[in-house]
Amino acid sequence: MRILHYALGFPPYRTGGLTKYCMDLMIEQKQQGHDVGMLWPGRMGVGKENIKIRKTVEEKGILSFELIHPLPVPLDEGILDVDKFMDKTDGSLYRSFLLFVKPNVIHVHTLMGIHLEFFKEAKKLNIPIYFTTHDFFGICSKATFLNHGENCKKGIQCEDCFSCNQSALSNAKIRLMQSVLYRALKDTAVVKKMRQRHRSDFFEQAEERETIDSRLENKSEDYLTLRNYYKKMFFMMDGIHFNSTVTESVYRQYLEGIKGEVISISNGEIQNHKIKKQFGNKVKMAFLAAPSPAKGYFEIVGALDELWKEGYHDFELHSYGNSRKDERYLKTHPRYQFSDLKNIMEKTDLVVVPSMWNETFGFVVLEALSYGVPVLVSEHVGAKDILAEGKSGMIARPDKESLKNAVKDILRNPQEKLSEMNHYIVKNQFIKTMDVHAKEIEKFYKG
Repeated sequence: MRILHYALGFPPYRTGGLTKYCMDLMIEQKQQGHDVGMLWPGRMGVGKENIKIRKTVEEKGILSFELIHPLPVPLDEGILDVDKFMDKTDGSLYRSFLLFVKPNVIHVHTLMGIHLEFFKEAKKLNIPIYFTTHDFFGICSKATFLNHGENCKKGIQCEDCFSCNQSALSNAKIRLMQSVLYRALKDTAVVKKMRQRHRSDFFEQAEERETIDSRLENKSEDYLTLRNYYKKMFFMMDGIHFNSTVTESVYRQYLEGIKGEVISISNGEIQNHKIKKQFGNKVKMAFLAAPSPAKGYFEIVGALDELWKEGYHDFELHSYGNSRKDERYLKTHPRYQFSDLKNIMEKTDLVVVPSMWNETFGFVVLEALSYGVPVLVSEHVGAKDILAEGKSGMIARPDKESLKNAVKDILRNPQEKLSEMNHYIVKNQFIKTMDVHAKEIEKFYKG
């Protein structure tokens, strides 16, 4: 089978969960005998659009096709100039490319940067198209449905989209970030520091920004028009691969009648490392995300603060991603690398993933289970689908009181509770590896 993926690009230029998943899936598909390539949005400029074959990623055997002059790629920064994201192009460009590559299947991982004409030409050529949901871009211009640090409540009619997107990058900055120069400098110390500062400011602004001045024109209609542009793409898909029931429920609110099914995901690093653990009286919890409100950091810390005041002192929370200074039960650490994960999990009794926003999956849940570590998640975490509630982990409502009660339940008898969950994981918890998942995706294509 010849499989053409469309995603954001190759590492190290692109990073994150979407890139990791797409790379690992392509590598596994190649190992299973398929011909695999990826089309990705590259440099922007002035002139006629042109798809070029840049190079073959020799060590992986994956063909790389750079789309020159794509539409802008906003990532999760938002969109200001709506019209620029709906520019038309000559469909014959895409037709010629598809006739050259001759894919049996097109697997799309994002709608960023790609023109509507790509999908029109693929449909004319009767090439099946499938889409994996990694975020909410296409139905949300910021990809997260986060508005001022909280889940968006006015998304259906785009009532707050104009306000929410005011911090978006200008087209000039987007053009710079898609340039060859930026690719070359991205991993230099200076640019890394600038990116980290920007991301820190980005989340703080998102959480603290006030509603935009009511005297300014509200352009909600523009954002509805943009969503309808992407909806045309979604309804050209032969199937939507929802990575969780959480993701599916959000998408179906905006895309009524869309075809698709839920298949939980994996990545190439997931292996079965499960062991029976020994638990002491002090419960060591780990929070492995950025300490932001969306990730539920302040909710879990607030819950633990109250438990401390009530006299529960036999616990620690290890926060990997920096946070407030060490005090009482809180121990802070720098952001972890994947190579650190084994050491972290060996020292951890319970991984907490208390997200307040609708997290499409959450690989940390699967990673914890693969080491035999029980997990406490909120209902908003997509990876709750793979938990056996009460057996391999606990599912709480996304609020401080529910999280507090869940932790308290463990603290009353930590050795027994955690041992029971660990033993269940070791004996019964299915750990999905990438070879298994790739076969599921192949079946999804054929279905």
